[in-house]
Amino acid sequence: MKGNDDIKELIAYYKHLFSHVWNALLLLTGGLVGLMLKSESPQAKAFITAGIPLWFALLVYALSLHIRARRLIRRLKDG
Repeated sequence: MKGNDDIKELIAYYKHLFSHVWNALLLLTGGLVGLMLKSESPQAKAFITAGIPLWFALLVYALSLHIRARRLIRRLKDG
């Protein structure tokens, strides 16, 4: 069926995008922790200040992608 194929493609797209966002979150977390352990320079403090809101934005985006994919999987199972 055409509808099921479209849903499966969207699920694959969301999974792929989620993987990239999750990897960015992991890299950003490592960088922020490293900067927080050695934050003597004003530049490091600026990166920390900019990085924390970015981390939360990426987390919200990753969770929204996960929720969208779960809804599509549920729709695929139901109908």
